Amino acid sequence: MKKGLFILCLLLLSVVGLVRYHTMQLEQIEQAKIEAQAKQDAKDLAPFSKDVSTLPIASGVADSANVISLNEALVPPNVELDIVTDLPTAQLYIGFEGQIVKQYNKDFFLRSIYYASAMNFSRIHDLQAVHFYFDDQIITVSRVAFADALGADVSIDSLVDVVVWETQIVGKLLDKEYLKQFINEVTTVEKGGLAPLEEIQIMPELLLYLEMKLGVEETNLAQLPFEVVKPMLVEMDRVVQLYPELDGYITAIDVTDQIDAERFMELQPAVDFDSASIRLSSSWYSDMDDLEENWRLGIATDFYPDGTESDTIVVHELTHGLESYIIGARYEELTTEERIGIWESSTVSKEIISSAYAKVSPQLASGTTEEKAVADISGYAATGGPSEALAEAAHDVYDNGDSAEAMSIAMVEELNKVLTSVSGTQHSLVFE
Repeated sequence: MKKGLFILCLLLLSVVGLVRYHTMQLEQIEQAKIEAQAKQDAKDLAPFSKDVSTLPIASGVADSANVISLNEALVPPNVELDIVTDLPTAQLYIGFEGQIVKQYNKDFFLRSIYYASAMNFSRIHDLQAVHFYFDDQIITVSRVAFADALGADVSIDSLVDVVVWETQIVGKLLDKEYLKQFINEVTTVEKGGLAPLEEIQIMPELLLYLEMKLGVEETNLAQLPFEVVKPMLVEMDRVVQLYPELDGYITAIDVTDQIDAERFMELQPAVDFDSASIRLSSSWYSDMDDLEENWRLGIATDFYPDGTESDTIVVHELTHGLESYIIGARYEELTTEERIGIWESSTVSKEIISSAYAKVSPQLASGTTEEKAVADISGYAATGGPSEALAEAAHDVYDNGDSAEAMSIAMVEELNKVLTSVSGTQHSLVFE
């Protein structure tokens, strides 16, 4: 009997020990889960842990320096923003080129919209709406909708207070259901992302396209009328599609009065010929009637190629860009001074003209010299030097196709050959 009770006690003690052991195991597992979740939460919140007291406050969207620095501080270092402000309507356009969606999960995407909207509305006092552009959609958040969703107890202006910010914004970032409901309340979504250039109807989207699709990072084109800028960018876009070498190569377009009075625009290579910028004459492009009249006069006097249009002047400058690209790609081993010498002496365009003339001369009238063949393109081609002649030939072929001067067509064909030799990209024989 005593032996049986002893065995029973041992069994009971074993059971209690096992229960305690498994309880401890469960507690350890639960603690590990809590610690893992804490680490994950900290990781999820890391991109949104900015010290808001150090971020700039903009009096309005016109305060562009603060607006840009504010938004660049809102995203991880490997996410590049394209930012356009629209002063008349006090709206902000932010292009992500899809990076956030592609590189991060949906929760991060929702947090980003919530966080960036709160930060922009609270720190840009007259901001009325933020438009977030992604590859496949446009998400718009209005100030009124955001304020309504915050509720009566919290104002947008109060979010500049660090305690209120941490409670009302950062403190909500891990609440997925709250975020989902809030975003649904404050956003409107347009599928398809940034429209094709031909369909764009407002200047901010035009400038955003310039940054997101063409790689032009700096521009003040907003000072010009929409109807002046759009046709030029449409042609620029088409040329970039024909010549991928130019994709991202033009990094700035500047409207300025610091340009020769007779020039409509000009291209300037960077020091290392790894990029270029375009300058537009503010006087010519602020009065298109004068420009058109000048262009018609130039056509009538054969100074510009017959059949070309003023809307496609940018083709001429982009051809200078192709020549600049060739110098940067072909002569990488040379010094900066040597490459500048090649540019200033028109070495590449001379080579192209010489090859083109050798190819086309049998088709020309007997006795036609190289100089005469070039002069037949335009008066500017005859007097401006080899680089201008090449650019005039490209403009001629772009606008006139197979009806262009035979020398123009031959020059563009030779230009394409040189480009293929340095970039490996095949090109059509002529501009299309």
